[in-house]
Amino acid sequence: MSYEALIVRIGDALTNNDNGIYNQYGERIHIDYANYVNQIGIQELLQMKGIKEFNEKLFEKNTFKDLIDTEAAGIEYEIIGKDGNIKKMTGRKGSQRFVLGEDNQTYSIRTNPKTKSIEVVISIKSANDIPFCTLFAINERLGELDSRGPSMFKASDTHNLSLVIEFNSEPNADVMSLYELFRDTKSSITPIRISTPSNP
Repeated sequence: MSYEALIVRIGDALTNNDNGIYNQYGERIHIDYANYVNQIGIQELLQMKGIKEFNEKLFEKNTFKDLIDTEAAGIEYEIIGKDGNIKKMTGRKGSQRFVLGEDNQTYSIRTNPKTKSIEVVISIKSANDIPFCTLFAINERLGELDSRGPSMFKASDTHNLSLVIEFNSEPNADVMSLYELFRDTKSSITPIRISTPSNP
């Protein structure tokens, strides 16, 4: 696949959410991160589930889903209807896991035609909030890029395609450790780099 065609395919796979995240009814999902306090910290959440240490088992399907659902259950957010009416909601299971995590990130593509490199950049809006829901949404996007026939990563054998997780603010130590574990666990799919304001 040509370099230019691969860029177009990646762009088609990434639906950016600069204008907000919407549910299937056309209602906008909104979390006020400026005034949002994460009710369940990572360590507290792991203790609740009897998990004593960070390891790759956190991202096994059932464990990951359980952690995400528990985190989502404590998230308060707003649904803004087409008529402007606002409903206060609390996180639920199912598709809300993805929607809430998706609301905490935006996508862009950086290219360098000289080196034939492509970076898929996922920018995290609020570093320390809803990390499991956010990583769930990232994992879904990673899976989409890897499964669109053929895999965009396998289609890029002659190109340098990688993923950058870019924090807009400094993550705390637990959040950074969680994202680093995710990076290491998923690095067999594609190179993943984590960027913070202090270590871009």
